[in-house]
Amino acid sequence: MSSAGTFDFDEKAKIHYQEGVRLSQNHQWKKAIEAFEKAVKLDPLHALAQANLGVAYSHLKLYKEALLAFDKALKLGYDHAGLRYNRGVSFAQVKLLEEAARELETALKMNPRMVKADYDLGVVYNLMGKNQKAREQVNKLYRRNYPLAKKLHEQIPPPYTVISVDDGGTLKGRVTLQGPIPKPRSFHLIHSPNIEFCSRISDGKGHRLLFDFSVSETRG
Repeated sequence: MSSAGTFDFDEKAKIHYQEGVRLSQNHQWKKAIEAFEKAVKLDPLHALAQANLGVAYSHLKLYKEALLAFDKALKLGYDHAGLRYNRGVSFAQVKLLEEAARELETALKMNPRMVKADYDLGVVYNLMGKNQKAREQVNKLYRRNYPLAKKLHEQIPPPYTVISVDDGGTLKGRVTLQGPIPKPRSFHLIHSPNIEFCSRISDGKGHRLLFDFSVSETRG
């Protein structure tokens, strides 16, 4: 009788878990949380229910609750790249950046093909002030997902600082840059040498140096 009772207990937990998964797929996160909570109450060792409970919490921006659920899933032996990624993002949302970076790095070790993890790790590095590491993430993303590489690159402060503009506030004058001199690889010019604008000067490493500038009236 006891074994049959245990079977019924586990089956009820399984039903609630499957209902939680279905609700999650329909983005009904509040109801999904209720279903997963019922599942883990019936079966406290249900690691997948704990992991998915964490995902549902995070979608409702309940990041502390999400982290507790992810932690329980890990303690129950469920360790997966997706779990590490979600845990890292939740850490970032509560400003625990060191922990976030560590979890995202672990996720990428487990699954190097997680492009979103590469992007989010770059964002975290940038927030930590580790700009060089963030740029390395841009380089990794460049051939794999150019839109994400561009999005990350635009968030990172450039190593070159405009310290003076001769004509008093526009980029139509002479601009003095501070920093190491790059070696430009490509120029996209129109009507050279009578240039109306330059859309981009690149040093070949994803660094945009100048954008949309006009030459002097004399076309010098």
